[in-house]
Amino acid sequence: MLIFQKTNKFLFFSKIMTIMAIFFMPFTNVFTINLKFPLKIYEILLSILVLYLIPHGKIFIAPWLRKEQVFLFIFLFVLSCITLYRILYPPSGLDTQGFIFRFGPVGDSLSKILYLFFTALSYLLVSVITYLEERKVIMAWLLGAYFSSLYTWYLFLSSLLGLPTFLFPGTAGVQKFTYLSFSFIRSGTFSEGNFMGLYLLISIAIALYNRKYKTALFLTSTVLITFSTINFLALLFFWLVFGIKKFLLEKSEKKFTRVIVCLVVVLVVFTLLFKSKYLELVLFSKIFGVGNDILSKLDRINLIITGIKMFLDHPIIGVGLARYGYYFRHYQFMDIKDIQHYFKIIPNNIYVELLSELGIAGFITFMFFIIRIYKSSFFSSRYGFA
Repeated sequence: MLIFQKTNKFLFFSKIMTIMAIFFMPFTNVFTINLKFPLKIYEILLSILVLYLIPHGKIFIAPWLRKEQVFLFIFLFVLSCITLYRILYPPSGLDTQGFIFRFGPVGDSLSKILYLFFTALSYLLVSVITYLEERKVIMAWLLGAYFSSLYTWYLFLSSLLGLPTFLFPGTAGVQKFTYLSFSFIRSGTFSEGNFMGLYLLISIAIALYNRKYKTALFLTSTVLITFSTINFLALLFFWLVFGIKKFLLEKSEKKFTRVIVCLVVVLVVFTLLFKSKYLELVLFSKIFGVGNDILSKLDRINLIITGIKMFLDHPIIGVGLARYGYYFRHYQFMDIKDIQHYFKIIPNNIYVELLSELGIAGFITFMFFIIRIYKSSFFSSRYGFA
């Protein structure tokens, strides 16, 4: 078990700060302090805790986390070596003109590596508190998701009806979805609707794990007003798998009756979504759309292929951490005149980002860590430990 080598006072403080951070996790675009970057409230809470932890205590990792810890620190070591080498020996083609960046090539690399080390410490700490106080951590997560969803519905309805909209302090801006004369705020407490939808999907899984079925249904409804195509499809797949698994494991004589009721509800919901043109807006127009949707698709393809070109030119260690944007113009696959990038570009794809910036060395070590996490989660759920 993960044990703190100090007083109970330290452990109590760690639990309080971690649970507060979990609750505020969805509020990534509100209550932020804008420095050179938006400092989120849960990052402030975890930073205070980590800074308190370093001089006051030592953390031991739970037995089932030791292998994950090894892979995590191997990745951080490889990451550090690549970053140092690319600071000393940057590839040709680096460009800092014509767009806004934070600290420059060296500063961005160093700040990101510090952030990743902070994230690793936070992960280890949160994993401990989650083990020690699983029920409280889950309730904090679900309460955060619930209040975030309530605020998302408020933003959606107030913007739809044209009413004055109250934005929480520190809001860095909202993302809107426009159709005909209607304009909705779709991003909730995140900067984008896609991020909000992904967070809600995870929250739905946690709610079902904790048998909070009404909460799961409420969060499901909130996913719909993020107008996120990928999360809408993921939501359909998630509930389909959950329903099939539930049906196969159900031993009640009424399970066929429940299936019929569920099918009727699904049919009614899909009819309403189709009649309201929601499916046309979120699904069909995004997949088969024209105009701006085509430009958006071309831009994403351009970002991905540009990153692949970087990787193919520097397959072992990439162009360097947080440097995709500085090499974008040098490797740009196509120049889309109707799309202007005023800020340093990111590939919007974590795998392309890893390959282009850290090469195969960084990509493989990171994937080993992710696969190990997945295997541990599968083992835990299979044998009833989580």
